[in-house]
Amino acid sequence: DDPELRAITAEALGKIGEDEALAEKKSVWAKAAYPALLFFSKVDPNEKVKQSARGALLKIGVPGRADVGAFITLLKNKEHPHFRIAIGQVLGMIGPDINKADIPRLGEIVLQEGEDPSIRTLVAYALGEVGTEAKTQGPALLHALKDRNTSLSAAAAYALGEIFQQQDAPIVCTALAEATNSPDSTVSAAARAALKKIRP
Repeated sequence: DDPELRAITAEALGKIGEDEALAEKKSVWAKAAYPALLFFSKVDPNEKVKQSARGALLKIGVPGRADVGAFITLLKNKEHPHFRIAIGQVLGMIGPDINKADIPRLGEIVLQEGEDPSIRTLVAYALGEVGTEAKTQGPALLHALKDRNTSLSAAAAYALGEIFQQQDAPIVCTALAEATNSPDSTVSAAARAALKKIRP
C-alpha cells in the first residue's frame, strides 16, 4: 500500500525494459508486467505512481506478435507463478496478433489437466481473443467446457462463442446448449451468450 514503493517498482520495470531494448535482448520479463503497469497508470490514486507507470509503459513497449513464442515458453515455467498469471493476461491482450503457429501451443495448455486452472482459464480466454484463427482448438475448448472448474468452463464457453461466431457449428452448439443447464450461473450464462453469437 506504499505509493512510493509502487512508483519505484514501476520505474525499475521501465528501466529493465529500456535496457533490454538497447541490448536487443529477447527477454520479455518486463513486458509481462504490462497489464499491472497499465492498471496503475490509469487508476492508482497516487499521481506519482501514475506518472511512473506511464513512463515505464513507454520504455517497455506494447507486447506483440514477436513476443508470443517467448511468452508461451515462460508460461510453462512453474517457478514463477505470479509472472505466469501476468503472461496469461498479456496473451489475451495480444489476441488476434498471436502467430498462427503458436495457437496449437495454447490449445495444449488448455488441455493440461494437471496445470493450474487459472492458467488454463487465461489461455482459454486468449484463444477467444484470437478469434476464428483459433478454430483448430475447438476440440480442446470443448473438452475444457466440461471441466469441473467453473472458471475454466465459462472461459471455454466464451472462447467458443468468439471463435465460431456466426458460423455453422452444430457440435459446438450442442455442447453449449448442454452447458446452459450447468448448475453454475456463470457457466450457464457464458454458454447462453456464446450460443447467441453463433446462431443470433
